[in-house]
Amino acid sequence: MSKPTITFRYLGADKREDGLIDRYNLEVTNTCDGKVEQISLKPSQLASPLSMKRYLLGRCMFYSATRKEHNQMLSELFDPQSESNLSSALRTAIAAKRLSSPRDESPI
Repeated sequence: MSKPTITFRYLGADKREDGLIDRYNLEVTNTCDGKVEQISLKPSQLASPLSMKRYLLGRCMFYSATRKEHNQMLSELFDPQSESNLSSALRTAIAAKRLSSPRDESPI
């Protein structure tokens, strides 16, 4: 049995009146069964691998990634060639999560 694989595709973002990102819209695909979901996450939910795991489990998708793997996925999701796509709100949320939690590389 192969390890379940989840892939993400950035669909866009909803902005608040003040111009900051309110929610990120993603397409999530489970490559094992081909299930595709469109989800909408707050920046803090997207920044945390544990929040992503909880959110996706509610949609019957298993997401298991270390913090390092999750950060790599975020980098790929927002195209590292175009850093402007990664809003300051998300960068702040990621930095806050890194500072507030131990640097553990174990799967979540």
